[in-house]
Amino acid sequence: MTISGLKLHYVVADYGGFGGPIRMLLDDAGVDYEYNYIPFHEEFLTKVRYQWVESGHPFDCAPMIELDGKRYGASQPIIRFLSKKLGKYIPTDDLDAEQFVDATTDYAMDWARTVFRAKYVGGEEGLEEYKKTELDKFFTRFNRIFGVHEGPYALGQEISYCDFYVYIVMSTGPNKEFIDKYPNMAALAEAIRARPNLKEALKHF
Repeated sequence: MTISGLKLHYVVADYGGFGGPIRMLLDDAGVDYEYNYIPFHEEFLTKVRYQWVESGHPFDCAPMIELDGKRYGASQPIIRFLSKKLGKYIPTDDLDAEQFVDATTDYAMDWARTVFRAKYVGGEEGLEEYKKTELDKFFTRFNRIFGVHEGPYALGQEISYCDFYVYIVMSTGPNKEFIDKYPNMAALAEAIRARPNLKEALKHF
């Protein structure tokens, strides 16, 4: 199924945060879309989220997409929805594989929140503490997860939406310089960087 006329709203200007994986998936699939960046403190917190609710959208959080006259919210539900629309990036006939992708994404979002807290709440001291106590824990966890199947992606040879989440978080903040220390993470990075439709997105990492 093709997708056209999609508009994605999010509060980070580039490919970071929980809107980034959606953007990477759309880019990889060759889907044209409009990206509406909403400054978080200046506009989203003070105005936009209330406008959404007043206009009938029940979710006052971003990301949000508009497609075919409807609005859909929340990062992982959006990316699952789009994957099903596209007929790829999500296992369609294997519940165990689908659960594996979901679980990998859930843990990747935990990792992203941990990095966010360290960087934006703890400052330089928080980042140093993260590198001492959390960085290896998360890299080791995902190196193990990506070793379950043979191939560079979480499911092996076939890319799925969780790979975008993991790539973004392991390329964020202090993580990027440690990727090569973990063989399965290095293999994922190499595979993602080789995908032709992601050349523009990868300039942001």
